[in-house]
Amino acid sequence: MKHPVFDALVTLVLCVTHGLVNASKVKLRHHADEYRQSADSEFKEPEDGVPVQQGGQLLDHAEKSRQLDCDLCMVAMGESAMPELKVLLHSLKQQTRDPGARISLHIVTDKDHEKTVKGQAEEHSFEAETVVMDGPVLSRIKKQVEDMHVVSEHHSGFAGLVKSFMFELFPRVQRCILLDTDLYFNSPAVDLLNLLDKNSIMLGTWRPSEPFGDRINSGVIVQDFSKMRLPGPAGKTWLESMMGVAEAASKLQLSDYQSNGIVKPRWGDQTLLHLVLLVYNGQFEASILPGGFQSLDKAWNSEMCQKFYGHCASLLDSSEIKLGHFNCAFEEGTPWFMTAKFEEFKSCLLRKMDKTFQLSIQR
Repeated sequence: MKHPVFDALVTLVLCVTHGLVNASKVKLRHHADEYRQSADSEFKEPEDGVPVQQGGQLLDHAEKSRQLDCDLCMVAMGESAMPELKVLLHSLKQQTRDPGARISLHIVTDKDHEKTVKGQAEEHSFEAETVVMDGPVLSRIKKQVEDMHVVSEHHSGFAGLVKSFMFELFPRVQRCILLDTDLYFNSPAVDLLNLLDKNSIMLGTWRPSEPFGDRINSGVIVQDFSKMRLPGPAGKTWLESMMGVAEAASKLQLSDYQSNGIVKPRWGDQTLLHLVLLVYNGQFEASILPGGFQSLDKAWNSEMCQKFYGHCASLLDSSEIKLGHFNCAFEEGTPWFMTAKFEEFKSCLLRKMDKTFQLSIQR
C-alpha cells in the first residue's frame, strides 16, 4: 500500500528535477545562440569559401593583398623625366595609408638614368623593377611597332609607344596602374587599382565627345595584364590584336591611316590603345565604348589639358582631386611644375592638394 505523503514527495522531486533540466536546456540554447551570433560577427564566408575574420585580424591573404598591394608601371626616360618622377613618388609615398602595403614600381628607362630611377625608388622605400630600353629589348619593341605598320610623329615619341607593351615587358605583373610621370597622387594609389572590376580588362578616362584617339586618356590607365595575355572576345590575345591596328584604322576610315597602309597616330599610344581594344573585342565602331573598358571617375585623372574639369573654376569649389594630371604643359624639357601653364592654376592646386604639395614641387 502506497503512503500518500511518500507519493507527494516523489512527485515534488520529479517536478523540480524536470524543471531544472528544462532550465538547463534553455540556458544551453541561450549560450549556443550567443556563440553563433558571436561567430557570425567575427567571421564572414567569402566567395571562395574560406572563412576570414573581419576587422583586419585574420584576413585571407588574397583579400589582404587586394586591399594593400599595388603595382605601378611607367616610362621614365630622359633627363626631364627625373624631376617629375621624384615628385610623383613623393606623392605616392605621402598617400600610402598602411605601412605594411607593398608598393612595387615597374619602370622602363634608359641606360643613362637607370641608377637615378632606382635611387629615387629606394629613397621612398619602394620595390623597383626596371627594364632598360636598349639592345635586344629595344630591337624587339621596334620590330613589333614596325609589324603593326605604325609610325609615330606624336610629341611623346618612341617612349610613348613603349607604354603599349608594358604587359609584355613585365611578365610577372598581373594588374598594374599605368602612369605618365606628370602626375601627383592626392589619394592612395591602391584605391585606384581596386576600382577595376573583375569583368573589365582596363579602367580609364572615357571622353566620347573628343576626336578618335583622344577619347581615352592613357596618362592614367589600370590594366589587367593577366586578361590581356589571354584570348579576348574576338579570339586574339592583346599582342595579336595589336597587329591588327592598321586594318582597323582602314575599316574606320581614320585620317591616321595612310594610303601606303601605315598608321600615323595623331594621339600616339592613345589612338593605338583605342584601336587595339576594338580589334580585341571584334568591334569596329568608333563611337561606342569598347567592350571591357571601364570608365574612370575624372577625379582620378584631373587633367590640366581639361582645365582640371572645373575643379579650379571657383574659389568656392569643394570638389576633390584624387590624382592630378599636369599634361599640356608644352615646354619641352621642363618639368610640369616649372611651366607657365601650371602657374595659371597653382593657387588653386595649393588649396586642393595635400599639405606637402608645395614643398615637393620646390625641392
